[in-house]
Amino acid sequence: MLFSPRSRLAGSLGLSFLLFGFASYPVERGIFSAPAFYQKQAERPFHTHSFRLPVEPTLDRQKPLALTEYGGWIFTHDTWIGAINDQWIGAFSERGFDKALWMIPNAGGLTTEPVGVEKWVFFSFRNGSVAKVNAESGTIAWTTTLDTYVNRPMIQAQNKWIVSTATGNLYALDIQSGKVEWLLNVGSPHDITLRGLAAPICFEDHLYIGSAEGEIVAIRAETGSLLWKKNPFVTPQTGQRQFVDILGEMLLLKGKELLFTRNDGFVGTLHVDTQTVHPWISIEKGVHATTSQFRDNRYYVGSLEGKISAFDVDTQKLVWETELGYVPASLTVGEQYAYVIGTDGKVTSLHLQGGAIHWVENLEGSLAASPIYVPTHHSFYVASPAGYLYGYLIQ
Repeated sequence: MLFSPRSRLAGSLGLSFLLFGFASYPVERGIFSAPAFYQKQAERPFHTHSFRLPVEPTLDRQKPLALTEYGGWIFTHDTWIGAINDQWIGAFSERGFDKALWMIPNAGGLTTEPVGVEKWVFFSFRNGSVAKVNAESGTIAWTTTLDTYVNRPMIQAQNKWIVSTATGNLYALDIQSGKVEWLLNVGSPHDITLRGLAAPICFEDHLYIGSAEGEIVAIRAETGSLLWKKNPFVTPQTGQRQFVDILGEMLLLKGKELLFTRNDGFVGTLHVDTQTVHPWISIEKGVHATTSQFRDNRYYVGSLEGKISAFDVDTQKLVWETELGYVPASLTVGEQYAYVIGTDGKVTSLHLQGGAIHWVENLEGSLAASPIYVPTHHSFYVASPAGYLYGYLIQ
């Protein structure tokens, strides 16, 4: 089976807690006072030690408003890169955020997670532009303006950079120059677009992407020509639901079965050669999906009803289901635990064997961006509206 890079989280025996501020001010003798949040949480058993940096006071006062709409941060080439505020993108050493290595203008905010490819980082901005930037120097190689902003993760397909905008337009940009090579509309969305849309998939010369109408669309990557469209499940109940977008992680299994989750609750596969559909669960059960993640032959699905469900990929049967009490926005699956990020600021660790809750952390603020997995640190990080990166080190 094919693995997603974001699902390769190392196994865990315990957790350590790291805390970084996005901005800092002069500190004497390297002794920092712990923020109120850390003082409250320090007794938690999974906080075995911490690293703390001070937060710039004006940012701290604005924490209900700051950083809730940003696409998140990336860790590449031993460097943190992401949105400092609504005006600047910055790069910082992994040792801390006391001094920016380079900065570039933030054109209205990031709309998706930055993506690192070799020595480059790709950004999508709220003003509809996409930029390719040297991760080490901050030099902008090119900037291309699209019809509107990118609303799902960007991917590389051969020598092309594939991006999808909120109007349903799919672009192929030349990865060297940024020139638009082809453009195809794969379906006009509703007036409101969802967060957490599934990234396109490239296999051989074919691209697969979900549309706002709930279809799977197949495209020839070289030319942008439409190969086929397939709506896997249409019922009267489906038509009554506003959103049928493909969410979370979509992936191609052995046997050319495309596994995916729709917002209206459909979980199943579609064979990319025959377009045969195999539903795993019935939409009539009333589930509204919010995210999904694959790991080690299991598919984990979060729902608007506040549950995480684990499915066995071979049997297509439900293995376990856990009620969280909040809406899961994103999911990171390790070897022993799954880490669930909620829109209300909660982070929950679940045992993969039976779904039992291991621990719950309340970061007290909306968490819009997906967690950042750093393989070399054996950890993942969560960005909060207060301008912190909360790191969970897996030991």
